[in-house]
Amino acid sequence: MLTSPLAWYLALVALEAVVILVALGVDNVRITTGDGPEFDRLAHNLLSHGVYSTASSPPLLENITRAPGYPILLMIFYFVATHLGIAQTLMVSLCQFAMVAVTGWLVYKLAQELADELTARVAGLLTASYLPLLGVAWNHLTESTTCVLTTLVVALLVRLVRRPGTSLVPVFGLGLAVAALTYVRPDFAPVLAIVVIALFFSGAGAIWSRQRWVRPGIVLAVFVVAVVPWTIRNYDVTGRLVFISAASGASLLASADQYSGKISPAMTSTDFKVFLHQLSSIDSSIHVKPGPRGAAAADSAFGSAARRIFGRLSLGAIVKSIPKREVYLWQPTVYPPARAHAVVNAVGWAQYLILIALGLIGAAVRRRSRTLLRDWPLWILAVYLSLVHLVFHVEGRYSLEARPMLIVFAAIGAVAGGRALHRRRKVTLTRLGTA
Repeated sequence: MLTSPLAWYLALVALEAVVILVALGVDNVRITTGDGPEFDRLAHNLLSHGVYSTASSPPLLENITRAPGYPILLMIFYFVATHLGIAQTLMVSLCQFAMVAVTGWLVYKLAQELADELTARVAGLLTASYLPLLGVAWNHLTESTTCVLTTLVVALLVRLVRRPGTSLVPVFGLGLAVAALTYVRPDFAPVLAIVVIALFFSGAGAIWSRQRWVRPGIVLAVFVVAVVPWTIRNYDVTGRLVFISAASGASLLASADQYSGKISPAMTSTDFKVFLHQLSSIDSSIHVKPGPRGAAAADSAFGSAARRIFGRLSLGAIVKSIPKREVYLWQPTVYPPARAHAVVNAVGWAQYLILIALGLIGAAVRRRSRTLLRDWPLWILAVYLSLVHLVFHVEGRYSLEARPMLIVFAAIGAVAGGRALHRRRKVTLTRLGTA
């Protein structure tokens, strides 16, 4: 057990958790900012009343603007914390730090399939010590969960693509993992198409043979069976077809505001205030009673407002904004505690630049060995997120899910660099010995 990579990653993350939670004093902070308070109320209402609502007092109107995956997970954490006598916020942090360790282990398993054992261990180590993942772990944010799930999806997909004769159990697991990911963040639902296409083209037999269609068919069927119940629930409370949540209109409006310059891709606290005021103004103009039907109507109105803004923008202005959007999408985003904000930010940027340098070396190594295209599972999610957020709004944390896979390239670069230095040292010692 002590030689298991998972054990080492758990030990490392446990040490990091002690530093962040205890030494930096965030072991039991109040949830006051961002999406956290809303997730918290959803979880508490589920636990106490069995109702999916953000209301703090009756009537507990059903919520359709938040996907249910993360609040349900929080509800489970709260239930366990209550029975163990642990503070709920601390329980959430501990579980999410454990998710960081599991993500590191999944990256290790993924790198095992695509590289050698040493590279795999280094990749897991780099992931388990990646500051943006550790930063979101002590917050009530979805990214710890989505990073585990995206890495699991990619690891299972690589295993199934590289080993077509594998049993069908991982196929069912892959379908459930994509469904769970969609329940946490619906914008990942199109990942299903990537999975189905990859499984189809990696299958054996003729194009219409059963062998080629059975695995993608199972994944698709499992996904549909898993997500349809919530879609039915949404239709029941709104009278409209709402897939998982009604939030795309608001995100589209924020994106239009970012393109127009009304708010920044940095999404500062000032930007959020401006945007929320705009949402409130639009919401007040909709003459629908509060509740799920009103929320669905509001989201449609947000989408209509976004399309009007886009209609006034020139193609040149949109294209000119893209590089800045992508830079902000892929910024470090370390979420440092207030007590050590400057220090943690500086360390985060240093780590970020080192990983980029190592990643470029790793990509060059794979390109030289003509395996970069075969490494598509490592970079396809980064491409997907970059394209999706050309349409929907940008926040730095929205690229976190792709970064564990990209860290594999950094591990490849680190190992290649270490081996090159070792060879050079041997050559130097040999020359000194013969001199």
